[in-house]
Amino acid sequence: MYLGHSCGKRQTLLPKLGAIVERILLTGGNGFIAREIYSEFKKSNKFEIISTNRSTLDVSDRQQVDNFFSENRIDYVVHTAINGGKRLDKDDISAFFENISMFQNLASHSDKFKLMINFGSGAEFDRSGVIDKVSEEELFERLPQDYYGLVKNLIARNIFDNYQNIVNFRLFGCFGPRENPQRLIKSCYTKLMSGQDAFIHQNKEMDYIFVGDLCRILKFYLSSDRELPKDINVCYDQKITLHDIAIMVKNFTKSKNDVIIENPNNGKPYTGNSQGLQGLNLDLLGVEGGIQKCLTLWSRSKS
Repeated sequence: MYLGHSCGKRQTLLPKLGAIVERILLTGGNGFIAREIYSEFKKSNKFEIISTNRSTLDVSDRQQVDNFFSENRIDYVVHTAINGGKRLDKDDISAFFENISMFQNLASHSDKFKLMINFGSGAEFDRSGVIDKVSEEELFERLPQDYYGLVKNLIARNIFDNYQNIVNFRLFGCFGPRENPQRLIKSCYTKLMSGQDAFIHQNKEMDYIFVGDLCRILKFYLSSDRELPKDINVCYDQKITLHDIAIMVKNFTKSKNDVIIENPNNGKPYTGNSQGLQGLNLDLLGVEGGIQKCLTLWSRSKS
């Protein structure tokens, strides 16, 4: 299987990995995705996972990172730490430089680990335009207009051009049982279960990956001896709207309340081409199966 995507002469291959997985450095440990990864990986006797946050290891501090690698043997790095990216986050130059520093401080030790997974973003394709089933190759067609998208784009380009043992996992959206209560699925569930209407500001088509499937993909990368894509859109083939998701929640709860869309005009899609992920041939729950699992867990916790 080929690695990466055909972008003129940019195609490259990732070296095959050994079967033994040992120690994992996980950054951004306080985040929703990192907490889910830690919870999943600590169950396995194949992995020793070291979860860090800003207070235990500030990866934007070069000296701290240098000291960490000099004192610890690390086989794999899973880099989820970010500054910015959320809809209400301030987009400024300081976040740009912090994100660059975090990546570069870790990547400078690429000779000390087998593989690093960098968590990228659909924002790499420029959120000021239309991001509709974009392929990985389109990364090189334009530069985002916002600092967050720009830094993610530049990091992805840097990975593609300069590192054989770093992979870019590009997420568009992610959901799971431990997500913030204000996120779409959990907030709809809470509203409808309490006898209130659920509100969506504006309907649009958007890619979400269930965090359990994300962990499955991550485990596959850390364990496989196959040649794998080093830049991949982590999204399903099935595309779904925010309204579709809310209706799934409504049907599960058997609520008689409504799902109300505040802005009648559809928003711009935010989706990726999923051929790279499909090519891995993994057995994933998918968006509907993932939502069903979250709702089942939440309902049990209330009983």
